[in-house]
Amino acid sequence: MAIDFDHYSYLFSEAELFELKQLIDGGAVVKANQIRLNFWNYTLRMDGVQLECELGFNKKSIKSVVCACGHRGTASLCRHAKLLALWHITRIYQRKSSHTDVSPRLLESIRVRKQEELSFLVDFALKYDQHLRGWYALFAKAFDSSPEHLEEQWRMVTDFIRHLKFQIKSKLARDRKFLLLGQTYYQLGVQQFSRGELSKGAILLLITHRMALYQYQTCEPANPTRFAQLATQACHALEEVLRGIIAPESREFFIATLSAEVAQKEYRPLDAGNNLFVILLPLVKQSTARQEIMQRLRDKCLMLPFAADLQISWETYLKIDPKGFSELFMDLPPHLEGLSPHVAGFIASHHSRIPGSLCFDLIRSLFPRLNIGLQQMLGQIVAGMNYIPIRKQEFQFAAELYASYPDPKLLKWLFSSTENAQDKRKYLLQAIDRKMDNPDTRRRAVYEVLFHGAFHQELVNVLLDAGDVDSIMDYDHRIDPALRLKLFPLFSHYMSNYRLQNAGPKAKREIRRVLHHLENHYRMHLPPGIFKNLTSV
Repeated sequence: MAIDFDHYSYLFSEAELFELKQLIDGGAVVKANQIRLNFWNYTLRMDGVQLECELGFNKKSIKSVVCACGHRGTASLCRHAKLLALWHITRIYQRKSSHTDVSPRLLESIRVRKQEELSFLVDFALKYDQHLRGWYALFAKAFDSSPEHLEEQWRMVTDFIRHLKFQIKSKLARDRKFLLLGQTYYQLGVQQFSRGELSKGAILLLITHRMALYQYQTCEPANPTRFAQLATQACHALEEVLRGIIAPESREFFIATLSAEVAQKEYRPLDAGNNLFVILLPLVKQSTARQEIMQRLRDKCLMLPFAADLQISWETYLKIDPKGFSELFMDLPPHLEGLSPHVAGFIASHHSRIPGSLCFDLIRSLFPRLNIGLQQMLGQIVAGMNYIPIRKQEFQFAAELYASYPDPKLLKWLFSSTENAQDKRKYLLQAIDRKMDNPDTRRRAVYEVLFHGAFHQELVNVLLDAGDVDSIMDYDHRIDPALRLKLFPLFSHYMSNYRLQNAGPKAKREIRRVLHHLENHYRMHLPPGIFKNLTSV
């Protein structure tokens, strides 16, 4: 993990920076000793553990790490090394460096200057640093933003971005400038909004959003999360601004503009809660226009090849139209079947947000296109669904699912309603007979169906026919005592035969096991003396 000391904050998330700074301020670095030039030994305390770590530095980066936690090298950094790197940058490097940010006191003194004084300062700054001229021209134009000049303003921004790419050789330095550019446009947009210049504010925020997406999707920034966050912030602010625009002509302009934005092939949402689709749909009242927008979103959801951010489009669609989302993936054409495993994974993490019957139908349609592991995963989801199956095809699919991957939870779910119990039993037994080849597995599955379906009389009859004491002991204590007693004679017969055919400690242990079971589950339901006679057999 290459950390450029001048751009370190760009390489950490805001949450990570906050946590590390809190730890440093709390005294996590117990001791710091410079062993030799650019080589330091640290003692730190984190998560209640004290350990040592050694870091070597170049002029503006880390060249070596050896940590007591076991981590070595700079390809990636452990939390201890990250904390120490931040400590070294803020406590050692920046104090030696001549580079400083503009102080709040200086900014305040500039704000209270008279107009002629400010003009002099601007003129001097532009003469002193010619690189500022491009920034000045761009932001001077931004203050004059208007809807009719949106594309002209955007061309200026993209030209300036290309200029920065050519001018700045360091990728990290470029990324930082691009982020600064986007953040400044965002601040200008919010500023215009606060002054009541709603259309200007909306234009600047829309440009901010375009900028963030452009960097995120095409420039491969070292920290794409920062640009995704900027896009989300711009969308959130843009939504607030557009709510305040009530002039019909202005509203129509922004509806048309946003509709054109989402229609572009390159546009993909980066946040399911804050994106242009979420902003646009509440503004559009005409049904035909809404249908066109939803078709754009459907097209985004079916884009190949699959990329991780495609799931954000799925989340957006699910949020807006759960029924439409489910139907979208139920009958994928052959050329889109490659999405099926990814949809299965999405269902696993979002099934609670999909209405029960729709989720069940979606799983049923995907099932044949998935491998065994994904089928089992979806089977577990079905078993935990807050939905009661009521249709014949649902019974049939649940039966096929159980016969393929026997799970008692699935039977509990299927028989959680006693309605249509006979139909459920029929489909389950048919599927078991058709899919299970092993006689023992098949017999056990039948017992489970009869037990969970409350067909206990039939279960007793099947258990008596099989004569398997171990299977009887699995079920008898969970059924009505009156039915349970019908199984009692089989125990007497079993123990008599067992004693005749076996002897020694092993035989005694087996008889004790059976008697213990009878003591716990039968004795209180038997006439006096019968249990005593059994123990003396």
